[in-house]
Amino acid sequence: MTSTVDGDGDADGGWITIYPCYINSNRTLQRGRIVPKSKAVADPRWQEIKEVLETIKGMRVKEEPDKVHPRELDKEIPVFRGRIKYIPPANDQKFVKRKDVLQFLGETIPKLKSRSKTHTTNNFDQGAQAAAGKKKKSRK
Repeated sequence: MTSTVDGDGDADGGWITIYPCYINSNRTLQRGRIVPKSKAVADPRWQEIKEVLETIKGMRVKEEPDKVHPRELDKEIPVFRGRIKYIPPANDQKFVKRKDVLQFLGETIPKLKSRSKTHTTNNFDQGAQAAAGKKKKSRK
């Protein structure tokens, strides 16, 4: 069986594979990052990638949560597991190539509600910890 989408499809009927490390700004090119750091996201999850791809009309998406990228050093940590496979919509030329999809993911994932919620919560927790760590000076 031959691939049907610009050489990016695999033998699984034209499905294109995306591992989170492809768009992870904390990874090097040697460890699997594909997009430039300026267009990458810090520690993306396969669930976030799936959520963004499912918003694209006509995109067929399937998850494989137990798969690990071949260049992953620690294959046992669940944070680094998972991949997404997709078939691009036939009528949308914007998402024909994998690099176009990866750049779209890099732009869209930081805007997710789940991502902004965790970052504001973390900032609040850090501020609370810093305030709790300060000691009041006693005046004599």
